[in-house]
Amino acid sequence: MKKWIALILCVLMIVPQMAMGAELAPIYKEDFEDGKSSLSMWVSGVDAPAYNEIMEEDGNTYLHCVTATGDGPNGYTQMYFGPELRNFDMTLRVRPYIKNADHNWLKIFFRAHNSPVEGGDGLENESYMFNIWEWRGVFTIKSNKNRMSESNALVENQDFWFDNGTWYDVKIEARETNIKVYVDGQLLADYTDTKDIRPKGVFGLCSWGANFDVDDIKIYSYDEGVYQAAARGPAYGEHVTIATVDYDEMYWDPGLSYTRIIELQHSGEHNGTLMATYEIYTSGLHVKKPGYNIHISTDGGSTWEYVTTVREKAAAIQSEWQPFIYELPCQIGDMPKGTLILSACSIDAGHGRQSAIRLYRSYDIGKTWEQYGTVAVGGGLETGVWEPFLMVLPDGRLACYYSDSTEEPKHSQKLVMRISEDGVNWGDPRNSDDAIDIMAMKDQTLRPGMLTVIQLNDGRFMMAYEMVDADNPNSGNPCYYKFSTDGIDWGDVNDPGIKVKTDKGWVPGSSPYLCYVPNYGDKGLILMTATFQTPGQNKGNIVYVNDNLGDKNSWRAWYLPQSYTNPNGGYSRAMFTAMDGETVYFVNNIPDPMSTEDFKQMIFVQYRFNEKLFK
Repeated sequence: MKKWIALILCVLMIVPQMAMGAELAPIYKEDFEDGKSSLSMWVSGVDAPAYNEIMEEDGNTYLHCVTATGDGPNGYTQMYFGPELRNFDMTLRVRPYIKNADHNWLKIFFRAHNSPVEGGDGLENESYMFNIWEWRGVFTIKSNKNRMSESNALVENQDFWFDNGTWYDVKIEARETNIKVYVDGQLLADYTDTKDIRPKGVFGLCSWGANFDVDDIKIYSYDEGVYQAAARGPAYGEHVTIATVDYDEMYWDPGLSYTRIIELQHSGEHNGTLMATYEIYTSGLHVKKPGYNIHISTDGGSTWEYVTTVREKAAAIQSEWQPFIYELPCQIGDMPKGTLILSACSIDAGHGRQSAIRLYRSYDIGKTWEQYGTVAVGGGLETGVWEPFLMVLPDGRLACYYSDSTEEPKHSQKLVMRISEDGVNWGDPRNSDDAIDIMAMKDQTLRPGMLTVIQLNDGRFMMAYEMVDADNPNSGNPCYYKFSTDGIDWGDVNDPGIKVKTDKGWVPGSSPYLCYVPNYGDKGLILMTATFQTPGQNKGNIVYVNDNLGDKNSWRAWYLPQSYTNPNGGYSRAMFTAMDGETVYFVNNIPDPMSTEDFKQMIFVQYRFNEKLFK
């Protein structure tokens, strides 16, 4: 019965993706066309030298791997690549050169131990593998831990023999405990491991006394929580318009701003759906409250559909600003995993009496919303509460970070946070003592604000924010950052933190937004956007990158290849990392060419960041 249940769950997991009718995009791809290899070399040499090199043949590049030369001793090499997966398809082209029939082989291994361990317990020594063993194809399991040797063939096809110097197309399918191996479309191995020795792992190649060539490696994920996006989004750098304002309505410049986006990653069959929103600037004469328009895309961002508008219930509220959408990665209180929460700032029509950080939630993928809570309440523009940002902490509680001006003039503005056990109760919204101070500068002229938070691969949290300086209006509102081990304690509240400065001396300014690319090497890649830069220029196509866990001397500016122009970076634009850990979605507000009032439009762009990008 358990086997049937697992099979049904696997089918249900795969069918929604396949039903979209689009070609799936690989979660990992390596074709060596740029002259570099992303395969990680672990062991090379042993009894004889071994090496790899990129080669070209008839206009095609590939990786050439040498472990044997003439009649000399055998060399050994082992390389690994890709994410840890359980359910997947892997395809690659391989061309073997088996030296002789004396224990020479080439292994394609998978679901391997995710790190090389000295002493024989890593990578190929804990893996499933398909061996090209003395010209035959053999499927086996190797596990030192379980005393299983690859010499014990589980499936051996005596009818298929490999020829030296011939390219072969290999495909490996893994679905729960079942493994299938195809060579040139022919099924060579079909094995079900009832013991499930290797539930998941990485991929690799290793060889002893067999030279080989490899090319066109692709990995497609079918694991729940590792969404395999359909290859239908716009080309990298090409923008798609999500929304414009109604030119006949009464708006204030810029019409729309503060763009936000997420990809659903905890919503089962709806994973991969993109959702976007923004703030709308209407005049006080506008009949309806502007609210927060919700738009979704189910084709990777190529097309967008308006779904609904989320509005504040209080009659006195006219303006609704600074939305932030968050998907719960786990259950919080009575709200299940996948619940969508929109946090935003409401303020009265005159902007002088009351502001509040409201919470709205949706249980149906954004189709309907209910206003269900208030995090904090403040005054008008001078003494309000602003710019909420939500995140689940490591202890399972929900945090809301925000800017607090309620103690003006003692503090021009503070950065604070509140924590909730159930996502509903946040303490007394009107009592600032129920909030935790993160930054409360003694210098009243300094005004930190517009914070965003990410978590790095080393477990630390990183917070970025702008620092407005009332005594230096030409400072450009430089961007700073701090670290925390738990997302709560950020150190001395009077410490301004570390100023972002690139290797060229450029300092990003105003409305910073952080994003993290975890699969960019061991340390990941930090991305930061901002409205403008001092000194420098305002082309609007710069992202600031750091590949050394936020080290202050490791910031660089990278120019985004993009199909649009913008006079500056775009006020409070946002980013979101896709489930593949490499693709990043950008949304921005740029000039609308159809508007005569200088109104903005919201656009979507995607880019892929990997270790080759900055080499």
